[in-house]
Amino acid sequence: MGQHDKGDRLAFSISDLSSELGLSTRAIRYYESLGLLNPDRTTGNHRLYTRKDRARLRMIQRGRMLGFTLQEIADLLHLYDVDPSERVQYARGIELTRKHLTTVRHRIQELSLLEQELARALAEAEEKFSQLDHDPMS
Repeated sequence: MGQHDKGDRLAFSISDLSSELGLSTRAIRYYESLGLLNPDRTTGNHRLYTRKDRARLRMIQRGRMLGFTLQEIADLLHLYDVDPSERVQYARGIELTRKHLTTVRHRIQELSLLEQELARALAEAEEKFSQLDHDPMS
């Protein structure tokens, strides 16, 4: 579809990226509507994505997997655009990652307590149920 540069594509269609990255075309268009991507257009108004767009989509996927909001991801992408040294982006990324790690650890503690409560409730219910089988009144 796109131009070639020593076997590496310079341009990708939305279906190319959708297939390669496992994203729906709808999601890619949504990210574009949020300003996270800015693909070129052909004369027929078809989107043409660059390697930079592909890298941005990978960063969006990674950020989503780590629990970042789209706004946080947008902020990080913007920092990358204005600071090619990536120092500010890394500093902000570290800050956000620490925040999310704290949240995840808190959730793990809550889930551990929930697991204990469920196990206790299940054991009590199973005990009462087994007593029903031995109840002389039945």
